[in-house]
Amino acid sequence: MSEELRDIRLRATEIIWKYGVGMLIVSLPFVLFGRFLFLPAYVVLAAGFSASAVWLFGGNTSKGPSAREKELEERLASLEKRLENVETIGRFESRLEEQDSATARSYEISG
Repeated sequence: MSEELRDIRLRATEIIWKYGVGMLIVSLPFVLFGRFLFLPAYVVLAAGFSASAVWLFGGNTSKGPSAREKELEERLASLEKRLENVETIGRFESRLEEQDSATARSYEISG
């Protein structure tokens, strides 16, 4: 299990139980007045079920990059290669221009 996936699960569990404890505190006055005696138990069961669902089903993410991510990586690599080719052609053309201007100057001097 990767460290990032573990952190996500821990963070989700933390959020679930923070809200669960808050709901438990809010439900206590209802118990004290004699109504909804099972409300705190429902809150604890719901939070426990939610946290267990995160840990049981939260790990079913794909291990590697998705098909879309692979496609984007291939396209980026292709664009980088094309950019390198354009830069190489640009340098070659600037060298040709320098050689042409040097040749033209040598003809002007000798001519």
